[in-house]
Amino acid sequence: MKYYIGWIDDEIWGNKTSPKLFYEERYQDTFNEMDLEVVLFAEDWDTFEAQMARVRHLDAVIFDLNFATTGKPKFEEDDSGFVDARSFIRSQMNKPNPIHCYICTGRDPVQREVLLRHKPENISDEDIFEKDAEGLEAMVSKIKSDLDADNTYEKRIRRRFSKELDLAGTISSKCEEYLQKCLLFAFSEDGYFTPFEIEEKIQFLRDICEKCLLDKCGEEGILPHLSSLGEASKLISSGVLMLKGHVYKLKDDSSLMNTAVTYLFGTVVNNMTNDVKHSKDELKVKIRDHIQESNDLNIYRGMVFMTISILQWFRDNHERLSIDPVWVEIKQPAGEDSPLKKEQDVISSEEAVEVAVEFIDDYHVYSEPYKIKKEKNHQYDIGTRIRINKNGITDNTAWDHNKYPYYVNFDQHSIVEE
Repeated sequence: MKYYIGWIDDEIWGNKTSPKLFYEERYQDTFNEMDLEVVLFAEDWDTFEAQMARVRHLDAVIFDLNFATTGKPKFEEDDSGFVDARSFIRSQMNKPNPIHCYICTGRDPVQREVLLRHKPENISDEDIFEKDAEGLEAMVSKIKSDLDADNTYEKRIRRRFSKELDLAGTISSKCEEYLQKCLLFAFSEDGYFTPFEIEEKIQFLRDICEKCLLDKCGEEGILPHLSSLGEASKLISSGVLMLKGHVYKLKDDSSLMNTAVTYLFGTVVNNMTNDVKHSKDELKVKIRDHIQESNDLNIYRGMVFMTISILQWFRDNHERLSIDPVWVEIKQPAGEDSPLKKEQDVISSEEAVEVAVEFIDDYHVYSEPYKIKKEKNHQYDIGTRIRINKNGITDNTAWDHNKYPYYVNFDQHSIVEE
């Protein structure tokens, strides 16, 4: 890989009618051996700034110590140009794609100490070289080594997505680690991946929300302490969650997320990531089928960015929601007028409940509020009466949980014989 260099030195370039030609004759071979090319030649700071506006990209800049802001140095120790350069050098410390900076000087040790009395913190002694053949060779080797080390795939991804990784870091270091793994895979340079590998990496997206985001929301009181995305999705979308003897409810006229983020959380992150863990007849949005048919890495990339949108929601809202939570825990039994009465009546002291089939699809039969998985040996028709084991009723965490809040597995019901 080739790297592009800027070089400010009034002595080398200031007296030349064609700095580029002089560079090609005297220095180019040394730089080319290391895949480096000097593309910016400046004798003072003003010239450097003017050329920076025209140069498409720089990987490193070499600075002389004594050069002027404009034109020739006014006296032997004139470092007015280097004073201007110091803020530029320091600014690279906080940039996601920093330009590496080096010093090449012919000054003796005493003069060098005076001129470097305010040396930028990101210039070390190893970045300062003598202006002679040996020093030039050492400098070129060091530049090449530094740029190669800074150009690894992992570092490029971290620089490219620094803001997104910072979002994950506001939740936890584990969250940042998971997101980096997601991004490394999504934009890998290795080329082809199998459907199984794509499905496997989707689990990282679920881990970001389930093992990191939900934990953080529980710690800060933004949500109850929940262990699954299905539980959180049900509370966020429907406003009520019954869980192991607890009833959690969003306050009247309150919402945890806006409509867009609620959709991303429930449909994209919960349902789509859930697909990779279920058998074929339990897929909600058929993402597994799609990946196996098309080997589509782009759908995974899209899921990564939509997960990042959820991290953005947390960063933007966590302080407000932790100070004034929008949910409450209902500890008292539901009364006659309670919106939970219907649900509590269903789960009664009876050993079973009976319902009639209202709707049928390929894998389930439905009788509001139940979604019942078919048993392959049963014959179902509209109106067929079904007896449901009370202990087999669980929360439905799928996309249709609003209409059918309860789920019954295939072995928890039977057909009522006429």
